[in-house]
Amino acid sequence: MTAVDSIEAAQGLVAIVAVVVLGLAAAVTLFRLAKGPTSLDRIIASDLIVGIAVGGLALQVVLSDRLTTLPILLALSLVGFIGAVSMARFVHDQVPGSAGEVGRRSRRRGEGRRPTVRAERSASTPEPMPGAGGPGMPGPGAADPEAADPGATGRNRSGGTA
Repeated sequence: MTAVDSIEAAQGLVAIVAVVVLGLAAAVTLFRLAKGPTSLDRIIASDLIVGIAVGGLALQVVLSDRLTTLPILLALSLVGFIGAVSMARFVHDQVPGSAGEVGRRSRRRGEGRRPTVRAERSASTPEPMPGAGGPGMPGPGAADPEAADPGATGRNRSGGTA
C-alpha cells in the first residue's frame, strides 16, 4: 500500500463520516423545522438547512476535485447570509411590547431609544466653571496664549524676563 492509497482511503473514511454527520444534522433540523413550537425555531431551522446544504456541496467539491460547483456554493452561501440577516430583522421587529410600542420607522430616526452610554456620561459630567474654557466660555489665556503656558510665566518669547 502506497502513501497515495492510504491518503485516498483516509479521504474516503472522512467523507463517509462527513456524510453521516450531515445526514444526522439534516434529520434533526428537519424535525425542528416541522415540530418547532415557535416560528423562531422554524426560522433558525430553515437557516440551518441552508448551512447543511452548503456543507454538503463543499464536501462534493472536495471529493470530486471539480470546481464547477463552487459558484453554486458561493451563491447559496450568500443567499443563506442574506436570509439570516432578514430573519434577524424580522424577529427583532416582532419583539413583544406594551401598548406604547415604538414602530420600526421611529426607531430608525432615534425616537424611543434608550440613551447611549455616551449620552449618559455627558449628562453626569459637571458643568465647567466660568473661565475654565468650556464651550462658549473663554479660558485663561484665551486672549494671551502665553498666559496659559506655565513655562512662559515671567518670560517673554526671547527667553528674557519681562
